[in-house]
Amino acid sequence: MGFMDDDAKPGLGGAPTRATTLKNDAEGRKQQPVASGVLDYFPDALVAVAEVSFAGNEQHNPGQPLHWARDKSTDEADAIIRHFLQRGTIDSDGIRHSAKMAWRALALLQKEIEQETEQANSKWAYPVLYPTYEVFAGTEPHK
Repeated sequence: MGFMDDDAKPGLGGAPTRATTLKNDAEGRKQQPVASGVLDYFPDALVAVAEVSFAGNEQHNPGQPLHWARDKSTDEADAIIRHFLQRGTIDSDGIRHSAKMAWRALALLQKEIEQETEQANSKWAYPVLYPTYEVFAGTEPHK
């Protein structure tokens, strides 16, 4: 389940049409303060990351509504380091390398969480980094 699967259409206001990992209970949700613990801490940084999203959409999906075309650039780890090495400077397109690094870090984290969630919801949970032969063969693991 990806953020925007190939056949998925954005929901109301462009929102993803899938559940988030927000906790279901009131106490758990209080431990995930998205507004006061993220948005209020980093408003300018998040605006810069949003600018990266817009510029990336214009580059990879010209004329299309804003969406993450995941298959067009998948080298998050290498891109994070490349932008880190150029931190404090502006890229040739006028966007901060640090903002691009932050976008890539968020993309990497999002994919890790999705993969973990998918594995937890699958019939058999497999390790993320060390898949067994059975993962590829589609058979039940040996006991």
